Amino acid sequence: MSWSLTKNGPVGILTYASPPENRFPFSSLRDLDAMLETLGRDDSISIVALRSGVDGMFSAGAALDDIRALAGGQEPSAPFDWWMRALLRLEELPQPSVALVDGLAASGGTELALACTMRVGTARAEFVLREIARGAIPGAGATQRLPRLVGAGRAAEIIMSARSVHAEEALAIGLLQAVVPVEGAETHFDTWIRRFSAMPRAGLVAAKRAIVDGGRLPLTEGLRLEQAQFRELVARR
Repeated sequence: MSWSLTKNGPVGILTYASPPENRFPFSSLRDLDAMLETLGRDDSISIVALRSGVDGMFSAGAALDDIRALAGGQEPSAPFDWWMRALLRLEELPQPSVALVDGLAASGGTELALACTMRVGTARAEFVLREIARGAIPGAGATQRLPRLVGAGRAAEIIMSARSVHAEEALAIGLLQAVVPVEGAETHFDTWIRRFSAMPRAGLVAAKRAIVDGGRLPLTEGLRLEQAQFRELVARR
């Protein structure tokens, strides 16, 4: 039950395996944060891919033991704050990140995918935020990241109905950037991601910063950030 890191040229591949549902103990988010910090400092890595090591299951979300501990006022495996810290680390990683969602991404699984720069799904990809049906709300970023991705009204409908969003709809609304066949999904994913990994790392890092950081700024300030990134890159040539 752990994260593993492999490298395929300029691609750093993070894989999480915890059968059968690939749930995340809070402590696993602390581990993810540490691995992301290391990857962010690795100049040989241009792009980071997140995959599940469990066939047909991206993640069913947080470990139930930790949720019960939190609800009962007991100590979970690590502070709940690690969900915010690790997913912010992923969102703010210098390199772009891409999640391969093959199967169910529920609650925290969806929120992990939302923190990535892009998402690719297989035909059996499914996103669902179940919390409101259980008397709660998403607690690892979905109420903030999903509206910024698909629009406030659409995000409200998805979150407040706790319904599933399947691959075809996810692609149509921009939650997925591509859908690949289930058969040979990892090969198709590797081919898709190669379009980005073939680009100069400096450009990828600057573009991600302009998009992510700039998206948090008023338009004029975002434009200034873009120009500063452009000038810096041109000066290196």
